[in-house]
Amino acid sequence: MAEWNELELQTECDCFCQYLVDRRATPDILAAYLAGHRSLPVPFEEPIDHLLLRWARSGNWRLRLADTYARLARPLSLVRMKMALAIAVLENSRSTHRVMNSGPEPKRLRMRKGRGWSRLLGLGPGLAVMAWWTVLSITVLSPIHLLLAASPKPRG
Repeated sequence: MAEWNELELQTECDCFCQYLVDRRATPDILAAYLAGHRSLPVPFEEPIDHLLLRWARSGNWRLRLADTYARLARPLSLVRMKMALAIAVLENSRSTHRVMNSGPEPKRLRMRKGRGWSRLLGLGPGLAVMAWWTVLSITVLSPIHLLLAASPKPRG
């Protein structure tokens, strides 16, 4: 395995599992997650990647902000690669396969008078929550990203 800190990866895996399926990582999920890191690049050069990964490892609302921001501004970042790995592991794990590969039944779109556009499109409150996290992540992390990008890179 490349130069990954195993304790950090365990914490990260647990955080991603809580975030994605609201469960702790089982030993088989953790083993698959650790094994998957053999193909991930270790060095990442952008300071924002360090920050996003640190926030993702802290779990809770910081993980959601890091994920939302990376989805928009850094779709090929290490955090997104690790999230994709976690999703793949969870989709193929015995304990989480059913949760990851099932979803709510699709709702029919119906036009109803006086119900508003969100009802018309069947979007409901989920869209508002997603929009809120998107605005919050851009508001909080964009200035930090710009400052980190403008700061001189350490020479080593």
